[in-house]
Amino acid sequence: MSVLESLTSSEMKAVIRQKENQQPDFLTVKFMLGADRIYEFAHSVGLTDPDLRAVAPPVPPVTLRDGTAAKEEPIFLWTGAVDLENFLNTFSSYSKVDRPAVLDFGCGCGRLSRYFEGTDAYQVSATDIKPDLVNWCKANLRRIDTRLNGLRPPSPFPDKQFDLIYTLSIFTHLPPSLIELWLADFGRMLKPGGILIATTHGQHAIDTIRGSQLHQTMFNVSQDEIEAIHRRLPEEKYIFLPYPDPVIEFAKAGPEYGNSFMHSNYAHENWNSGQWKLLEYRPGGLRYWQDMYVLQKCS
Repeated sequence: MSVLESLTSSEMKAVIRQKENQQPDFLTVKFMLGADRIYEFAHSVGLTDPDLRAVAPPVPPVTLRDGTAAKEEPIFLWTGAVDLENFLNTFSSYSKVDRPAVLDFGCGCGRLSRYFEGTDAYQVSATDIKPDLVNWCKANLRRIDTRLNGLRPPSPFPDKQFDLIYTLSIFTHLPPSLIELWLADFGRMLKPGGILIATTHGQHAIDTIRGSQLHQTMFNVSQDEIEAIHRRLPEEKYIFLPYPDPVIEFAKAGPEYGNSFMHSNYAHENWNSGQWKLLEYRPGGLRYWQDMYVLQKCS
């Protein structure tokens, strides 16, 4: 059974079985995708079907999805499903905790944490810095303990609460000094042996930006500037580019906010001693875009 199937509610599974039995087009999609990946379809593109939508968690409005991985509904839903499955599969390869306590740090409007609504196999908390996102999650994702977070530590959760913390595309926007503060706070909240999964912009992201005018516009860099970042990163190991004031105002993430690029040597030198053991580094591990780091709390 895939992780996403295990997260799917019994009500949605019943609708899927019904459509497989009654709709040849739906059954054909299952043949095309396979028995496991039909759940990716059902939770994303399939939600145009009113029967599936009725048994899925509510979808946040586009005004809240804007600024996430993609504001377009099917992409928003699909990326959330496969990113969460990636994280939970990674976690399960290092930990076999029964009913693990999970923190979605930087949850936005629940792009990932929404999928926990179909199961009680996890104890899930989430946090974000934007009140409108937190309020929507609290009102619509009832299994999730969603709380407002500050721009700097500490988070509003007690010590040694979580078995897994994941933070997707948060370190990609912070200077190293603030990241180190958050790492200390994650260490405070994790149980001994707990797992942290974090994503960063590394060489995969840089190579994509170098070859894409669209991405250069997204990152507000010229071809010459991204080529310079490509040359500098192996030596400097961490490069932080603050956002201009209008973007900071839109994001409401404080002045220490921008785009960061991190070489893997930075993690090996700074995240693999004392409180942390670096278990795994996956270049491009998040959809061949962001790098993934898996850390374990030592004590």
